[in-house]
Amino acid sequence: MKKGIIALLILFAGLTKIADAQVGVVSPLNKVVVGYLDLKKAFVKNDATVIKKAADDLVKSIGLVPEDKLAADQVLVWKQFGEKLEHDAEYIGKSTSIVKQRLHFSKLSNNVHELLKTPNITDMKLYYQHCPDANNGKGAYWISDKLSGGNPYFGKDQQSCGETEEVFK
Repeated sequence: MKKGIIALLILFAGLTKIADAQVGVVSPLNKVVVGYLDLKKAFVKNDATVIKKAADDLVKSIGLVPEDKLAADQVLVWKQFGEKLEHDAEYIGKSTSIVKQRLHFSKLSNNVHELLKTPNITDMKLYYQHCPDANNGKGAYWISDKLSGGNPYFGKDQQSCGETEEVFK
């Protein structure tokens, strides 16, 4: 009888751990998303010093991602996009040209978008937004934690350009 109860408790504990790993538990990649949002806000402010600090902080967050704490699907997406995120964040932190920084921010945004397609990366409600005027009329995307405002490609000059194309909950 005792063995049966112990076995049942072990089984229940194991099932609870599996459920936690799959539903409602925020990934360590959430810190990367928060770092990205800080960088996006720095671009909105159009302040080179704030942009550099936010980019450097993002690089640190990327370097501290513990792969052994990621769910299997998160490991796959991290292996595919982690180095790309790090490259773009490093470039933004080292560049002195805001035009080049914004080009790399566009690439960074596209890669963060790919991360967000994986379940349980973050518990924040996020918006994938697009401005057709950015990038010399070629258009560019970004992720925001606000439904409107905060276009990182024009600083304070053209905040109204942009519309939401996808929502992550």
